[in-house]
Amino acid sequence: MAPLIAVLLCFSFQLSTALVTLTFPLGITTSVQFDFCSIINCGTGRQAQWTGSDKYVCMRGSDCDNWQWVFANTGTEDWGYQPFEAQKYGLKNRFSIIKGHASHECADNHCNPLIITLKNPSLHDSGIYVLGAYVSGTDPLGRFLIKIDNPVINTPHSLAHTPISPTFGSDFSPVKIMNISTLSSTFSVETGYGDQNRWLQWVLYSAKQVNRSHCYACAAARPHLATVPFPLSNISDPVGLPCLLYLFTTSKKPLSSSKCSNLSILFPPTRHMDTPMFQTHEGNYTCFKSYGTTWVGELPFSFCSQTFQVNFSLNTVLSSFLLSQTTPRSDIWWMCSRSKLFATLPPNWSGTCAPIQLVMPFRLLSLPPSHSPYYSTPPFYFRHTRSLFHTPINISL
Repeated sequence: MAPLIAVLLCFSFQLSTALVTLTFPLGITTSVQFDFCSIINCGTGRQAQWTGSDKYVCMRGSDCDNWQWVFANTGTEDWGYQPFEAQKYGLKNRFSIIKGHASHECADNHCNPLIITLKNPSLHDSGIYVLGAYVSGTDPLGRFLIKIDNPVINTPHSLAHTPISPTFGSDFSPVKIMNISTLSSTFSVETGYGDQNRWLQWVLYSAKQVNRSHCYACAAARPHLATVPFPLSNISDPVGLPCLLYLFTTSKKPLSSSKCSNLSILFPPTRHMDTPMFQTHEGNYTCFKSYGTTWVGELPFSFCSQTFQVNFSLNTVLSSFLLSQTTPRSDIWWMCSRSKLFATLPPNWSGTCAPIQLVMPFRLLSLPPSHSPYYSTPPFYFRHTRSLFHTPINISL
């Protein structure tokens, strides 16, 4: 069988002669949005029909007459081509193109938005590139110019946050500089969803907590929270544990000089809330056993690394903290059976309970230089906060 040669032959769509210019500031990661049909003549009235096709970019200096020139595309997978010029200065790893989001009733030159992001633009990136659409038959192709400007020389302000006047023909729609100065704005650009999303905020917050970057952050969309022991115990922190029990009895802030002040800041008071769905996991919990009149449940013996008996192995003061709880604390629950959680323990309770936290399974996939996840780190777990006044959503992203 003769070898297959991937060559684009016979263009029924001629390369567009008009040239759209995308201007990037030197050394400043920037995203630029433009419309596919501002570069390629899509006709009029039915431009939305091009939205389904994958778009691709060929290296400068080529007519894109061979697939080997392709170095980026809007699909979910890299096509595997490695043009030398795209590898020489790392452009293949710094350049990305994705589809934007258009309204259902879009006007001409607004139905096929594309977003090109160029990380750390270099003067070597300047040049004329070819944009194409992967369709049945002959692919339409068009040229565009990438221009690298030095903001120190050309403007007194960073071009990353200043509108740039692009060069294009009068029939083309404007080229827009996208705000990607924060993680939130980046996700808004890539997903088209600009409102607050608590799950997304939590994933971003979790990645920040472990001080990781250049990675994939993964979590289930509707995760079942899991129980883990509260980290303070009579062994790990004989001072902190009494403070924790005390905080459930009052909403007043301890004096700044108090040993309980830091715990009060970490776990502020919150209102009573409904118990979320959760999965119980066996662990080394610090358990408390009481012999009152209100039955709350009993943890299995195997769950407890330590068990303190109210009014027996605990002194009178600590026992009173367990029998007079009035103030729920953010991020802490009391687990009294495999299926029952309490924000506070009821007066004169009976059973075996332990302070716990709820966590969301979370995984980071490291991103190597080739930009493909080749190994994963062990799952990370993070607290699931109950208080609306102390949640990751308030953290500036």
